[in-house]
Amino acid sequence: MMDYDPALVQDQEVPDSITQNNVDTFRSKHETKIQWIFRKKFLLHYGSQNQYTPDQLECWSKILSNVKFYGCSYDPIVLNHVNGLLQDMGEDPVMPHPVSNQLPQV
Repeated sequence: MMDYDPALVQDQEVPDSITQNNVDTFRSKHETKIQWIFRKKFLLHYGSQNQYTPDQLECWSKILSNVKFYGCSYDPIVLNHVNGLLQDMGEDPVMPHPVSNQLPQV
C-alpha cells in the first residue's frame, strides 16, 4: 500500500464562478477538443447564472461528457437532472449506449 504524500496533492483553488476568463482551468488533460467544447459550453452557460457552484457544474459537465463520449450510465435521477440542464440550453439529451450481452467474436 502506498503511503499518503501531501506533496503529491495539488491544491487547486476553485473559482467562485465560471467565466470566459477562467473556464479553461476546468479542462482535463485527457479531454479531446470535442469533449472540451461540449463541456465548456455547458460550464459557461450555467457559470454565468450563479445558480450552481463551480464544483457542481464541473461534476455535472463531466457526467454529461462521460455519457455522451464514453457510454457511461448513471442513476436515472442524476441523468434526468443533467439532461434537464442540457434541454434548458436547447441541447439534445444524452443517453447511455445500449449494452450488448454478447462478446465480440475473435
